[in-house]
Amino acid sequence: MHRPGTALEKLREQVAAEEARHATREQKRLRMLASITPSQVLLLARIVEACVHETIHKRPILNNRSRTIHTCFTRHLAMYLARELTTLSWEQIGAYFDRDHSTVIHSHQIDTPAFKQVLLRIISAVRQSTTQEAAA
Repeated sequence: MHRPGTALEKLREQVAAEEARHATREQKRLRMLASITPSQVLLLARIVEACVHETIHKRPILNNRSRTIHTCFTRHLAMYLARELTTLSWEQIGAYFDRDHSTVIHSHQIDTPAFKQVLLRIISAVRQSTTQEAAA
C-alpha cells in the first residue's frame, strides 16, 4: 500500500526538483553562449591559446570539471584576461568556460606574484598577436 509523503516519494520529488534546476541552469548557460559574438569568441580562443601556451597545458581540459592546481591556475588566467580584454560579462565568461560567474569573479581576486608575472607575459603575447593580425 502506497502512502503519500513516504520517504521514496519525497526522494522522487527532490530528484525531479534537482533535474528542473539543472535544466534551468543549462538553458541560461546556452543563452549566455548565444549572446557572445563571433569576434568575441575568436578573442576568447586567442586568450585561451596564449594561456595554454604559457603554462604548457592542454586546451580541452580547461572546459571540463577538473580541479587540479595546474588546470585551475590556467583557467583562472584565461578568465581574468577574458574579463580584462573583452567587454563580456561575468556570466558570459563563466558560460564560455562552463563555470559559474562567481568563479570568474574569484579569478579577479587572485593576487599572487606568480599569477601577475604570467598575466603580464600573456597580455603582451595576446596584444602582439592581435596587432599582427590587424596589420596583415
